[in-house]
Amino acid sequence: MTHSINTIKTKSRELCPVCECKGRILYEDIQDYFLSTPGLWTINKCSNNSCGMLWLNPAPLEEEIWKAYQNYHTHSDTNKKTISDHLISLISRLTKLSLLPIFILNGLHMQHRNLRTMFLGKSTGRLLDVGCGGGRFLKRMKKYGWKVEGNDFDNKVANEVINKYDIHVHSGDIREIKFTDNSFDAITLSHTIEHLYSPLESIRRCHQLLKRGGN
Repeated sequence: MTHSINTIKTKSRELCPVCECKGRILYEDIQDYFLSTPGLWTINKCSNNSCGMLWLNPAPLEEEIWKAYQNYHTHSDTNKKTISDHLISLISRLTKLSLLPIFILNGLHMQHRNLRTMFLGKSTGRLLDVGCGGGRFLKRMKKYGWKVEGNDFDNKVANEVINKYDIHVHSGDIREIKFTDNSFDAITLSHTIEHLYSPLESIRRCHQLLKRGGN
């Protein structure tokens, strides 16, 4: 049954999106204070102890999910930052700079660099970032030599990345975009899997797109 929570249309989702077992209510009528997503939401937990998946029930319709991310940090407009945002950014940069000698001496600098590239390093291969958001990771990997492409369900965000970084972003569901199988040397999903409507199907599609021996 389909209904609406304020401006986001939802439908009942009784079964776990991973193992399809039934779940029980874990949290009921909770509000999103972090991103101000409208409505009150209920979270179910999978009854399968070996799974333990949490999901929204009712859940947004697939075509309505984008509405929950209008204030998400990867979709924010850097041109609209407040004075406080710039001040926090400056303090963060100065703190990192002051700690740089310590990071270099104990090896944390290299570890930090590996995390920023998701341990992929430099390459001339083809990279797809699923759920690319604002495109900062793609911009970084482009500097490391990768031939980068992005994917995001939000068409507005996709166009912003294209215009800002000259990086091609495919808007829509990764399961439905007509990529050629075995065509990417690396596929990344950072803070993405938990936002996918059908995570297993999406991961299977990524596996089809990945070259043999790819990352």
